[in-house]
Amino acid sequence: MQVLPAIGGRIIQLKSGDKEFFWVNNELKGKLPDSTGLAVDGGWLNYGGDKIWIAPQGWNSLEESPGPPDAVLDGQPYKFELLPAEKGAVAIKLTSREDKRSGIQFSRTIRLFENSTCIQIQASMKNIDSKSRRWGIWAHTQLDAGETASSNYNELMRAWCPVNLQSCFPNGYKTIFGSEDNPSFSYDKQRGLIRTDYRYQVGKIGVDSPNGWSATVDGQKGAVFIQKFIYEPDKEYPDKSSVEFWLNGIGEIHAYNRDIKMLNNPIANPYIFESELIGPFCKLQPGETCVFSYQWYTTNIGGDYPIVDCNDIAVTAEPLKIVAIASNNKYKVTGRFGVFSIGNLKVRLFDNKNHLLKNIDLKKVQQITNI
Repeated sequence: MQVLPAIGGRIIQLKSGDKEFFWVNNELKGKLPDSTGLAVDGGWLNYGGDKIWIAPQGWNSLEESPGPPDAVLDGQPYKFELLPAEKGAVAIKLTSREDKRSGIQFSRTIRLFENSTCIQIQASMKNIDSKSRRWGIWAHTQLDAGETASSNYNELMRAWCPVNLQSCFPNGYKTIFGSEDNPSFSYDKQRGLIRTDYRYQVGKIGVDSPNGWSATVDGQKGAVFIQKFIYEPDKEYPDKSSVEFWLNGIGEIHAYNRDIKMLNNPIANPYIFESELIGPFCKLQPGETCVFSYQWYTTNIGGDYPIVDCNDIAVTAEPLKIVAIASNNKYKVTGRFGVFSIGNLKVRLFDNKNHLLKNIDLKKVQQITNI
């Protein structure tokens, strides 16, 4: 597991084995921004990778974030600190400059653990203004949706997120940008999941998912990127959403108070799949700080499979199934899982009174487990 921090508080790349998950702007590799934190034309210096912004996004009031670009929280250098060593973990802290417009200063503590793909992130937002401020923390991750062996987009790039059965949105999600009938987004009622397929069609949705996880799968390699968080149902969320997906691609959107046509140009409009977490609104008095904590995990499920469940140990692509083989009084056990750390897989058999009948050691697992 390798994590590379960069300018503007970004984590520029997340690598597990030979899989590099994040999209990186090759045009900006090795280049530092000038003092403005903006491109020469005043636009967004999008280095790629992962970063945090303030939410909600909008262009109609001072209580909305008009970026990108954001010349301070996104475009300016962050202070880097290597934190004291911990047993089984290492950590760094990134702290932004003070942004006068939003009244906010960000910091992130990023912690990696030994013998695990877990990355723990604690994002904090401090009010550095003389008046109260109200924002949400927006964790914004740009994943690479290009094919490995060609210049085309990855048709097997997908995301899965549990639907809210009491969702405030009619289809379990809200269209934020792009066409309402964008085929990239759908509700898989059988599995109870919102499904996002990368088709190089521009669009964005918000999901008020309460289950606390979102999974993106590169079906070409079977590589899985998990984001886990704690949903707080008693709090208000920007866009009424805890998870959002943005897809770069062709089509039209309305943003910056104008209609924008996105062209079929992979250089100017690259293959990017954004998986975003939104923290609840925090109303901060001067000097107050709020925290949004979340975790990343990576694993492999061996191909193009859905993620139907997730916990702190593994993801489930195909649930555990036990079928009796009547001819020889044996049982066939099947399932497909992606684990987050090395361990031993065991099957325990119980009777109808919950008494342990047998404990079977199957195999040592590392990433993919297909039984």
